[in-house]
Amino acid sequence: MAGERANHLKKEMVKNKSLFWTVVSVLVLGVACGLYMWLWRPQTIVLADGSRLTLLGVTYGKHHAFKTKDDKGRTIRGHPLDTTNNSICVWVKQKHKPNSTPQYQLRAYDAANTSCASSSGITIGNGPLWSEAELAGILIEAFPRRGWRVHIRAQAWSQQTGMPEQSKGEFVIPNPARRERFPAWVSSALPDTQPADDLDVTLTRLDRSVDLNNSGAVRTKSGDLSNKAVLAIFHTEQNGSAITNWQPVQIETTDATGNRTVNFVWSTALENGDNSVNYQWGLWPDEPAWKLRVEMSRSSGFNRDEIWSPSGLSLTPGDINDLWRNDRKMQPIAETTIDDHHIQLFPIIQIAPDQVHQTGDIEAVFRIHLDPSPEGMRLTIIKITDERNQPVEFQNWGWGGGDYRFGLKKMGNTRTINLTLALHHSRYVEFTAKPK
Repeated sequence: MAGERANHLKKEMVKNKSLFWTVVSVLVLGVACGLYMWLWRPQTIVLADGSRLTLLGVTYGKHHAFKTKDDKGRTIRGHPLDTTNNSICVWVKQKHKPNSTPQYQLRAYDAANTSCASSSGITIGNGPLWSEAELAGILIEAFPRRGWRVHIRAQAWSQQTGMPEQSKGEFVIPNPARRERFPAWVSSALPDTQPADDLDVTLTRLDRSVDLNNSGAVRTKSGDLSNKAVLAIFHTEQNGSAITNWQPVQIETTDATGNRTVNFVWSTALENGDNSVNYQWGLWPDEPAWKLRVEMSRSSGFNRDEIWSPSGLSLTPGDINDLWRNDRKMQPIAETTIDDHHIQLFPIIQIAPDQVHQTGDIEAVFRIHLDPSPEGMRLTIIKITDERNQPVEFQNWGWGGGDYRFGLKKMGNTRTINLTLALHHSRYVEFTAKPK
């Protein structure tokens, strides 16, 4: 009897053990299926205007090409993009309202949310389109290459608030560069001085994650990373004497993993005679060093053969979009040549009053085109005055491809303007440093 009971108990234990592992297997299979479905679910980002970006695929390398199918099974191909270093291209279906195109930027974040960098290019597919949608490829040249995954979020301009807003949702993609082996750069101690002809430029401080709207004196620890910047402070001497008319205007930042960002200076202030600069974008802080290639440019002290002063320039009523028109109907109103570069000044577009609130109180805009594109040179507006020779407030609206764009503010009853500009050569210095 005892032996039969023992055998019965043994059979029950085997039966219960088998049932236990069956349940465990089912649970594991369920979790695996759920994880698979989660990883391969359609990933969507919703912009402030209601446009939707749906992730279709990701390419990695120096040449980016992609194709997919529209609603009728016809092939849509993305225009190819090429880069000098291995990069990510995110291919999305962007769906939007009729007769509108969404305006946004994608940004790459690391999993720990320590830094981010913005997309650097976009291409639109050709061929048949979806209804109110198209294929778009967004190039991302800087991303956290040592991490397992890359988090991609969008920021779009809100017509309601007039400010850029973080969009809902994100794309989470496996890092295609994770298995690559990268070197480790060695940083130089600060302060570090580098020469450029008769200039000596010293990098005295490099901080990351400062408030973009702050001079850098107070570092912020919270908030959206897209509102953060890098703080760099430079001391400049010419022939042994401290000067302030040479300033950083652009900083190219690279790291040992192949990341590269070209950053326009967002704000510059003089602190004890040194240039305190905020710029976007930096790179990821876990790198032992960044390399900074700094373009230094003059703000005064120009030679006569570098200066052009067209005057009596009339205002032309128009639309803010005229600033980007390059068709033959947009003829230059003045032109000259400096240092073998042909300079064309296009109409001064006076913006309609109901559009001014959409442009940050900019009341007029104009474009200057240089041919050929001035590699290693800068165009600087020295001053702008009205017909009464009173100063007119202006600001830079960016440059690229030989085009320089500017906005005018607080014009009052101005009817014509006088412009004085200089086309001059830049100087370059390089530093290898670890940001704090």
